[in-house]
Amino acid sequence: MQMRKKVYALLLTLLLTLLIGGMAVYAESSFGINIKTATVNIGDEKNPLVLEIEKLPEGRKTKWVSWNENVATVEQEGEKGVVTALRKGKAIISSGIGFPRETCLVTVVEPSIKLNKATAVIYCAPASENAEATSNGNTIQLKATVKGANKDTLWSSRNTKVATVDATGKVTSVAAGTTDIIATANGKSSVCKITVKDNALSLSLKEMQLSTRGTGSAIKLIPAIVGANKKVTWATSNPTVATVKGGKVTGKQTGEADITATANGVSAKCHVKVEEGLISINEEHVLLYKMQGTAETKKLKTNASRNDTVAWSSNNDTVATVDNNGLVSAKGAGTAIITATCNGKTDTCKVEVASTTTAIIERIVHLKTKGVARTYTLDCRVTGRKSAVKWKSNNTKVASVSKGKITAKKVGTAIITAEANGVTDKVIVTVQEFVPTITLNQSEYMLYTKGKGNTVTIKAIVDGANKKTVWKSSNNDIAEVNAKGKVTAKKPGRTLITAEANGVTAKCWVRVKEPKVILEKKYYLLNVGDTAELAVDIVGASQSMKYRISNTKAVAIKKGVITAKKVGIADIDVTANGVTSVCHVMVTDCKEHDWKLTEGTKKEKDDIVATCEERGLTTYICTKCSGKKQEVLAPLGHQFGRWTVIVKATENAAGLEKQVCSRCDAENTRSIPAKRKGDIAEAYKLVWEDGFDGDKLNLNDWNFEYHEPGWVNAELQEYVDSKDNIYVQDGKLYIQALKEIRDGKAYYTSGRINTKGKKNYQYGRFEVSAKVPSGKGFLPAFWMMPEDESYYGQWPKCGEIDVMEVHGSALSTTYGTLHFGEPHTQKQGSYTLPEGEENFGEKFHVFACEWDPDEFRFYVDDVLFYTVNDWFTQKPGFGKVAYPAPYDQPFYMILNLAVGGSWVGYPDEDDKFEENAQFVIDYVRVYQKDDYDTDVDKPENEVKLRDPDETGNYIINGDFAKVEDLTKEDSNWQILFANGGAATAEISDNALHITSTSAGTVNYGVQIVQANLPMENGAKYRLTYDAYADEARTMITGISAPDRGYIRYLEDKTVNLTTEKQTYEHIFDMTADSDANGRVEFNLGNQGSIAKVHISNVRLTKEGDAEKEEKGVLPDGNYVYNGQFNEGNEPGRLRLAYWDWETRQCKGAKVSVTNDSIRELKVVVPDSVNGLDQVTVFQEDIAISGGKKYILSFDAYADGNKTIQTTIAGKTFDSALTKDKISYKYEFETPTELNGSEICFLLGNAGTTYIDNVCVREDCMIVNGDFSNGLLGYEVYLNDAAKVSDYIVDSLNEKDAFSMDITDTGDQDWYIQLKQSGIKLEKDKWYKLSFDAKSTVDREIMYALQRDGTSDDDWTPYSGQPKAALTAEFQTFEKVFQMKSETDADTILSISMGAVSGKQIAQKHTIVIDNINLEETEPQEETVDPPVDPGKNMIQNGDFTEGDAHWINAVTTPGEAEVNFTEGKAAYQIHNVGTEDWNVQLKHAELLTLEQGASYQVRMKIKSTESRTVKYAFLNPAYDWYGGEDLVLNANEEKAVDFTLNVEKPTEREITFVLSMGQIKDNETNESIPTPASTIEIDDICVEKISGDGDIPEKPPVEVGIELIQNGDFASGKENWSDYVDSAANATTDFTENKARYEITKAGTKDWNIQLKQEGLTMEADASYKLEMKIGSSIDRDVKVALMGAGDAWYGGIDIRLTKDKLKSVNRIIKLEDTEITGTLAFQISLGQLGENELAAHAVEISDISLTKVESGTTEGEETDTDQIITPPENKEEESNLEETNTQDKQLDSEEEESNSETDTTSEVAESESTVQEESTETETEFTTEEESTETETESTTEEESTETETEFTTEEESTETETEFTTEEESTETETEFTTEEESTEIETESTTEEESFKIDHNN
Repeated sequence: MQMRKKVYALLLTLLLTLLIGGMAVYAESSFGINIKTATVNIGDEKNPLVLEIEKLPEGRKTKWVSWNENVATVEQEGEKGVVTALRKGKAIISSGIGFPRETCLVTVVEPSIKLNKATAVIYCAPASENAEATSNGNTIQLKATVKGANKDTLWSSRNTKVATVDATGKVTSVAAGTTDIIATANGKSSVCKITVKDNALSLSLKEMQLSTRGTGSAIKLIPAIVGANKKVTWATSNPTVATVKGGKVTGKQTGEADITATANGVSAKCHVKVEEGLISINEEHVLLYKMQGTAETKKLKTNASRNDTVAWSSNNDTVATVDNNGLVSAKGAGTAIITATCNGKTDTCKVEVASTTTAIIERIVHLKTKGVARTYTLDCRVTGRKSAVKWKSNNTKVASVSKGKITAKKVGTAIITAEANGVTDKVIVTVQEFVPTITLNQSEYMLYTKGKGNTVTIKAIVDGANKKTVWKSSNNDIAEVNAKGKVTAKKPGRTLITAEANGVTAKCWVRVKEPKVILEKKYYLLNVGDTAELAVDIVGASQSMKYRISNTKAVAIKKGVITAKKVGIADIDVTANGVTSVCHVMVTDCKEHDWKLTEGTKKEKDDIVATCEERGLTTYICTKCSGKKQEVLAPLGHQFGRWTVIVKATENAAGLEKQVCSRCDAENTRSIPAKRKGDIAEAYKLVWEDGFDGDKLNLNDWNFEYHEPGWVNAELQEYVDSKDNIYVQDGKLYIQALKEIRDGKAYYTSGRINTKGKKNYQYGRFEVSAKVPSGKGFLPAFWMMPEDESYYGQWPKCGEIDVMEVHGSALSTTYGTLHFGEPHTQKQGSYTLPEGEENFGEKFHVFACEWDPDEFRFYVDDVLFYTVNDWFTQKPGFGKVAYPAPYDQPFYMILNLAVGGSWVGYPDEDDKFEENAQFVIDYVRVYQKDDYDTDVDKPENEVKLRDPDETGNYIINGDFAKVEDLTKEDSNWQILFANGGAATAEISDNALHITSTSAGTVNYGVQIVQANLPMENGAKYRLTYDAYADEARTMITGISAPDRGYIRYLEDKTVNLTTEKQTYEHIFDMTADSDANGRVEFNLGNQGSIAKVHISNVRLTKEGDAEKEEKGVLPDGNYVYNGQFNEGNEPGRLRLAYWDWETRQCKGAKVSVTNDSIRELKVVVPDSVNGLDQVTVFQEDIAISGGKKYILSFDAYADGNKTIQTTIAGKTFDSALTKDKISYKYEFETPTELNGSEICFLLGNAGTTYIDNVCVREDCMIVNGDFSNGLLGYEVYLNDAAKVSDYIVDSLNEKDAFSMDITDTGDQDWYIQLKQSGIKLEKDKWYKLSFDAKSTVDREIMYALQRDGTSDDDWTPYSGQPKAALTAEFQTFEKVFQMKSETDADTILSISMGAVSGKQIAQKHTIVIDNINLEETEPQEETVDPPVDPGKNMIQNGDFTEGDAHWINAVTTPGEAEVNFTEGKAAYQIHNVGTEDWNVQLKHAELLTLEQGASYQVRMKIKSTESRTVKYAFLNPAYDWYGGEDLVLNANEEKAVDFTLNVEKPTEREITFVLSMGQIKDNETNESIPTPASTIEIDDICVEKISGDGDIPEKPPVEVGIELIQNGDFASGKENWSDYVDSAANATTDFTENKARYEITKAGTKDWNIQLKQEGLTMEADASYKLEMKIGSSIDRDVKVALMGAGDAWYGGIDIRLTKDKLKSVNRIIKLEDTEITGTLAFQISLGQLGENELAAHAVEISDISLTKVESGTTEGEETDTDQIITPPENKEEESNLEETNTQDKQLDSEEEESNSETDTTSEVAESESTVQEESTETETEFTTEEESTETETESTTEEESTETETEFTTEEESTETETEFTTEEESTETETEFTTEEESTEIETESTTEEESFKIDHNN
């Protein structure tokens, strides 16, 4: 035993010797790192940390390594290591050589410095040397708090002339001004803004007057001090006059003194004057309040003695009065000066009177019965003497109030009143039922399968009656939860923990991980004495570790640092959270290692590949000592993609989103907080109201709307702005519906107003107090429309909000409705008043709608009756716009009263239209909350789809084994009827048999349907059935969506049934959202047959998944989807559908879409970015193809100037952005081999970038012209009246060509159209449109590039409307044209395949169209057509002997007419003239050529059964007017038209001749002229060229003296004359006894309502014509005579005043206008209404009409009019007397003509009167001057050119009475005994003076 011990001792001695020897060797060559620990500042480039190995052996190299490169990196510079700090944290920097390895622990800090003050004010040093230095405030001590390696602070002043700073931070003022004091440390700075102010002092008074006694003997001065020292020293210059103490100045005796105040070395003075007996009021300023019913008072006092008398007065008694004792009383708001006077001295007091107010800012508050939303504190603003507010609730059982804090008690409504100073205000409080809530204390937990973090107890906060909580885990294998919420982890994964109480739930996520101990290295190779840090990462709840060493003699470890003690091997176990990892330590004495990589199995065992999360290891082995070392490879780091939502957050439960690493597929998850709603009270504040307090509508807020009857909803009223229809009275707005009779029919007018462009709001409470009209057909409404109706598309896509609609026939029910979507969808609720309550027409009720971003609530009298939160909008062919569109934009308000309509019905004939027809509005108000949460999600409505039967069939009773009654609602199969359809259906013999008795007027007039079919999104379906008919016929099959506007899931298919049973099959993809209520339809309506149909074996089965829809080109031609950034509802990707982004290289970059009403891509990039490619936004699968030209465009701007890049198809485009939004456009061509591409925006430039309207289009004007992308870019329009069985892009029979099968074209060309919109045509450019087309039957189609008339019905065809004659073979058709209109970026290409040229084709045929192309072309020389032969009729079939050949019958809604082309004429039986003249129209099918400078004769015959007007016109393709006339037709009289058309406009080869017979409008006012329905016959239309080729022959001159009027003496009765009586007037005519007699009972509303007319007069422009005629009236009135040309052109005329029962002999000169006369003129006498006063019933007689040309220059004196008394002749004697009178008149006319030829004219006219106007003189027996006259025996009135001799007349301008009558060319004067001028009347006997010259009047001549 002892021997063994000796051996052991010997061995130990030897070992120690060896070890000591080795250590000695090591000591001799020891080396070390220069710095063991260091603190480094981020960004400190001036003072880098430099590491080096001291005493480095020769030949040895260092390799510097950082173990945490996220915190700090190290760069190799020779043998030194230069450390760069990146982010806060710690990093070990090792030398990479030696044994042990040398390390430096680097702590990286973010340096900062902060001053204790950001701003400070100090003052200049006092100028006085005696000022107190310790309190002068001219210094301040700043202190800096420094974080960083270097605590030294450098101080500086930016402006030392203002202030300086020393090394300690003490700032000293120098002069007034501002400067920045800067403290700097570790490269960081902090600034304090120092303001230095001059010391200053001022007093409240610069001078004062004091009395030696009383209250006016002392006044206190108030000093204003600028400076640190607030102490003031006071002094007086004369203490015997005035003393001062503490600023109080007291007068002692009469005299003057100066009071001086001093502070901070500066002084101020006040001059004092002391007098005996000054009066002084004890108050300088008084504030009083005027309260409701009461007013405050204030007693003023003076220093007057009891023996003095003081007089008081106020300068404004409306503000304040004062009595003899100085008592001031408030009267009204404002300012008054109260004056006191005593002994000749005065003093004043300023009195301000303010109104007391009490105003609660909130107007409506919504509370809940429990929870946080149970209380709300009101904001009440008070002005008045007292600020205390008395609060009161009118229903404390619903809500109580204390100090403005409302507390809800139970469901109901209460009014809270605040009262202060006698003034009250109130707020409405609604209390709703509390919804229980449950919340968890965290939304996510991390647990571990072992150790301390294995369990957690989750706390639930329950707000509800039942506090018991039920817990549940979604995956008990991962974690369990007990009844108390304690969760225990089981295995890695994640589970959802749910807590439920009171029927509501809260959820949180629990993530479970395995605890891990991760060693940085498995092997450590040390020399004796070396140390090394054992780097360990712990995954688990506890970070504490335990170590166990297998060989403590070789190795020791303390606080994670390994120390090599002696040569040997040891294992170190590291244990944490129950998990152990082992590392191996070898202590060696090897001096020079020879390293090589491990190989083979050792390499596989020792080496570790770096992963995203864990370090990698590369192992080396020493060939000498077999020791191992390992180099650590840094973790690769995850490359996480974008966050995607896997569980949506709800109101009560958190959601979850994840990231997936592209390297390792690891998932990173995070919780989405629950969306809490209703937790806080909602308070609405008034933002706008109109109480209609004035006397008219406020047009700063409101607009009138104008619409014709039938504009929408088949309503009857016209909307006008008449004061009879819309007016304000007694604080109310009245919208009055009126009814009148026009043309024997009821005509309705009403009012409609809106706030568009003036008051629009996004979100809020919209409220109206109103009383509605009563009666069938009334529909009052308060509703809203979007300010920008086109943003999401026109109605209904834009959205509509109907706050209130009430039917006049159901006054107790109101409706609240939303309209939206495409297809049109509505959500509607209604509310009916309780029985016994006054209805909406009996009293005012309040209708309101509260609009939040994600909810609408509709109220009546604060009773909530309807809530909506689910809606959508979508344009056809595009994706759904992100919720909450369309209700995320401003809307304006509308008030209107409709009469009649498709929804409300129509009024009865005997309905009253008085007060019952009034929509009365008390007020309109808008309230809003302070803010709105716009981050809202569309509610998810779970669609439950039923399972099919055991055979997979979703059709119930599809084999018809069960007999059903198809007329019952609960039957599986149902029969439905529409528009006159009628049929019976029965089930027998396993089949359904349908017998139709009427097909109806629509193809769905008879329907067999089965609803409730489950349709799943993304599924493929097969519909099969057997069917046959008793005779061949068609049937239309489809599957629709009754709940979604009957959109088609299976597009309608027309199948041809035969008499043999056949099986039919339709396969389709369900691409719409899932729907539990699909409906199969078999339509058997109007399809040309009512043959009996038999259906059996109906099956609908699912056939797998639908084919994935590939991206193509959108309907607008854009290849970029969602280029406007408004599609997509996915959380985290809201409005970013189809777009992706990459920001992993730039942490902090954010990609989103703005949440404003205009959506834009918003990309925020931090300053740390260092490359454009570090932030990219891109869209894949852009379906562009190779070898084509495209245009890329987008709008962009930024928060500053920057450059971004865009790449597509291998092209890169740089865009220089500014703060202004700019449109960028780039052209590019794709490589031939390209098939699809990606568009990518490179946005890695610091700041914020905005992008919108991203678009890629083909660089061709027609998108997809070769149909290679199907029908994308095109729209097919089909009218119900046309029948099209199918249309496709045919790739089997054709090479991608459009093919349409037409069964019936209908009777209008536009009933079938292929269209493409969004084409840009620029003004003055030339274009060529071409395409290929063919048809299986020879026929025409029509094509055009035209204006989009959707909004205003203007469809101007820019290209004209050429026709293409199709045959069975392809032909190419071309049209070259110039765009003559303004540039239009929304032009439509339309190819019309309906009844072109009026030819309806009911024969089945196929049209094929391909290769549509539009391109710019060079300007074209106009082709010269062969001239039209003069005398040849250009109208084909103008006599209608060929029926309707060459003619188009165009009757459009609402016009209604039947036309018949028989018996050589066109006969129109018109039932409804419509609203426009073109609603009933006859058009010549062939185009005419009208040449500039040519003349054409137009002739036709036309007759109407009613008196009315029609129009004919010659129009070019842009509807420019080339000529035409309005034709006035008399009932049952044929009118022969003979008109000469002279063409002055440029030659046009595409002229259409049209005859319009619809609603005619006044050419000047554009108001509708009453146009009755009638039957019109047209015949013998002829248009002949009579001259041309540029030379229009001059008309032969009209000879002087030739009579132009035919049958002017009416000897031939009515021949050559037409008598027109409009429907607005009433008159009978008689053409006998050589005169025309009109018995007029109603004159109408216009002068032309009654006319006598003769057409076809050939006259010359700028010529004079003499009119002679006799005309008389049984009442005083005026008539008009006019010479009219084509298009109602006026060429000349006169007005004639008629005197009751007197016959006027007219003799006038008419000078025609100097305007070229087109064609002939019409002579017309207008006898309708002239002036404002309605004419009474009367008679007019006309005879002896003559019109002749006179020599030019004929003087005015040749004109006379003479009156004579007329009486209807009863016998020959009276006739003889009348003839004698006429003879006398002619003699008098002759005498007047002789007298007018003399220079000086004298005449003696006994007892006659004369009136001189500007043109005429009429002689009568009595008269009245308009301005001033002196009467003797005669009076005169001057005009300009004419003299009329009458028995009675009126002066207007100037009359002078003499006894002589004379006429000059400028004026005429009749000589009488009295002459009156405009300004004064003068009686003269011998002389009369005119404006131009004086005439000597000889009375004796």
